[in-house]
Amino acid sequence: MENKLIDTMGMYNLVVGASEIDGKSCYQIINKKYGVVEIETKLFPQAIKFMGEISAGLQAVLDMAKEDKEPSMNAVVPIKG
Repeated sequence: MENKLIDTMGMYNLVVGASEIDGKSCYQIINKKYGVVEIETKLFPQAIKFMGEISAGLQAVLDMAKEDKEPSMNAVVPIKG
């Protein structure tokens, strides 16, 4: 199955593709830079929510790097499932 792009946010693409686990169709959040599937789910609303949360978490880390701050757990954005 070829991946079909649904949405993009920051460093991530949301696609419909074959699951890495069982080969069935699912929503995947793929890191644009590395092409790695970071999250997959069968539920579209959950995929949108996770993509927003993972993008926010990555942006928080990138912002700290710009400020030359050491990453801490206080800046981590938890993914609620």
